[in-house]
Amino acid sequence: MQSAIKAAIPVGLIVLSFGLPLLIPNHHSIIIFILGTLWILSKPDLKELLSDKVRLGCFLSLSLISLVGVIYSSNKGQAIATVETLSSLVILPIIVLSSRPILTSNVARRILIAFVVGVIALNLTSLFFISYDVWDAQKLQSKLIEANYLIVRIHPVFTSLYISFCIFFLLDQFFPLQTDNRNKLGLVIFGLAVLVVYLIWLNSRAGILAFLIASIFFIHYKFKSIQKIFAYGSIIMLLGLISLNPFMRYRFFKAPLNALDAHVKHNTKDPNVYTLLNRTEICQCNVESLKFNSIFFGYGTGDVRDVLKECYRKNGFEKPMAESMDSHNEYFAQLLRNGLLGLAAFVALLLLPFLHALKNKDTLLGAFIILFSVTALFENVLGSQKGVAFLALILPLLYLLSGQKNK
Repeated sequence: MQSAIKAAIPVGLIVLSFGLPLLIPNHHSIIIFILGTLWILSKPDLKELLSDKVRLGCFLSLSLISLVGVIYSSNKGQAIATVETLSSLVILPIIVLSSRPILTSNVARRILIAFVVGVIALNLTSLFFISYDVWDAQKLQSKLIEANYLIVRIHPVFTSLYISFCIFFLLDQFFPLQTDNRNKLGLVIFGLAVLVVYLIWLNSRAGILAFLIASIFFIHYKFKSIQKIFAYGSIIMLLGLISLNPFMRYRFFKAPLNALDAHVKHNTKDPNVYTLLNRTEICQCNVESLKFNSIFFGYGTGDVRDVLKECYRKNGFEKPMAESMDSHNEYFAQLLRNGLLGLAAFVALLLLPFLHALKNKDTLLGAFIILFSVTALFENVLGSQKGVAFLALILPLLYLLSGQKNK
């Protein structure tokens, strides 16, 4: 019975990986709760966990600091909801890191492949909703975002994050492509084509910026000689596409300049411009809300929106005020939520695996950390189950693959 329960854990992780892009956040929580129950019933060997104290400690510290922040939080309801979301940072790493004997490199790879298949399935499903409008670039982007939100309530930045990681995973695992297995060759090429096309179609400024920065690291450490030249050539082609496509050129270059123009700033209804203006207002309130008496411990785990909302009201920022927008930056969110302690825990959670990736030249792990770190500059990546479960599941699996690769 116990062995059967242990065997069910990899199956549960595969289901979670496949469903992460495709399921609404509440369903993620249910699957994670079931996995945690199975882990307890399997009577795991805790020696595996003790051998990974530093890595596990990074996950636990951020959750523990947030839990302590509930005590001095004024908005207890929001604080408890935040801690519930962050509980995945405890449950999933414990399950993965303590299950090394059954999570072999092949099993870990299958779990990640399930995630890739789930991301591709989400993109192809959304195509069904937008197929009648594929030739209008601006409408296409808005319809694609609308379709993804309609299916699973996923933010476009998270979709871009998922897509970018899947591209790097396929390149890391299957490049250079071998022609002796035509089925695998065809599937990998098809997967890469779908992912790249959707990354461009989605046209997220934050997503493409994160992809480009991670690509430099990935190409530098992964490829050699002629391969590196071709890889950098592909990045140049992507930049050329952004420059030549009228809609993308306007979104990436002209819209930011318009956001700096005082006349345009006060007379625009262009979403490409006013979203940048909203972020400028949010950033201003992020900075203004940092007070000396709260810098160390923060305002409390559940009080960030309330603090920012007061700043929006004081400065007359109508749209952020009306929509009660969050900090749109995970680094500021941690400072406001739990002070320097929270920020230090979050930075350590990202910095330690990146140093591990540099030391071992693990291109996939390094690219993953860069993607997540850059995305965190533009969104509260740990404010949603889509971001928390992604980090809590993928990072321990990459640690697992990295350790087995070194052996």
